[in-house]
Amino acid sequence: MDTKKVLNQVLAERGMKMPDLAEKLDVHTPNLRNKVSRDAYSFKDFEAMMDVLGCDIQVVTRDTHKVFY
Repeated sequence: MDTKKVLNQVLAERGMKMPDLAEKLDVHTPNLRNKVSRDAYSFKDFEAMMDVLGCDIQVVTRDTHKVFY
């Protein structure tokens, strides 16, 4: 999964930009922008970003397409 692509798509859908997300996460915009551009963030960071953007993360098996919550 290209998390940077997913993040940018969600931001666009929400009509938000990186400074808006940084504000919601209570971090400095340049720090967030650097992390995202270098893909230098953890799953926990990605989870926090998706949470403030009102998104869920799902695990789906590839063969049976079963969704785990």
